[in-house]
Amino acid sequence: MACDDLIADPNLSDQCISIDDGPPAQWWMSPDINLNNFSDVAIGGQNNTVDVTVHRGPDNEACSQLAVSSNIIVEVWVSPGGLNLSPVGAVNIGTKLIPKAQLPPNGTRSLSQAGAIVNWTPVSTNPSDPDGPGHRCLISRCYPETDGPPQADCFHVRGDAHVAQRNIEIVKVSRRQTRIITQIRTINPDAERPQFATFRVETDTTPDKRVLDVLAPGLNNTGVFKRVATDRPSGFSGWQL
Repeated sequence: MACDDLIADPNLSDQCISIDDGPPAQWWMSPDINLNNFSDVAIGGQNNTVDVTVHRGPDNEACSQLAVSSNIIVEVWVSPGGLNLSPVGAVNIGTKLIPKAQLPPNGTRSLSQAGAIVNWTPVSTNPSDPDGPGHRCLISRCYPETDGPPQADCFHVRGDAHVAQRNIEIVKVSRRQTRIITQIRTINPDAERPQFATFRVETDTTPDKRVLDVLAPGLNNTGVFKRVATDRPSGFSGWQL
């Protein structure tokens, strides 16, 4: 049977554990999947972190299956973009456990809080590979260890609360490359006619430390920029040619 991501995974009966999708108009931007502090850019050949937040429902009949489980399994996959995505065309970059005892009823728990964050180094330089450079999708599935395993040939991203997706970009930065080239995608609500989109770039002269921490590895590896400290009261550090 062809993969249909609009229906629930028939192999998962749990009704207690979930990962949030994004807003209805942007279901592919789950707020519960966190790449490099929500930079949505992974640097090839370097360590990148993926954090996932899992939700637990109230203790009631729907959560009865969770009562006999001691752990929650959290999978993280990277896949080329598209609809009806399947594990068959994806790569598992981490499978972690969150102890049930750490996730209270009506509560949330992230992989980082459980000491189980995913460390991922994309090594492929082939754009045709699931973890190669270009536009990609991070997909996460969560379920009690007493349930499943999930269907092996369909993620059911839009139809199952156990699954969520976040669109990302994998970029390759060499030591001699002075710029990062990335694809920009937008939404056209008109299915019949093309529409123009405006892309604006602004200089941030006082970037937040979290932004600097995300950009620093790529800029340092170009071999053109070096990070320097300044005597500003804020302690701002930047890059120098």
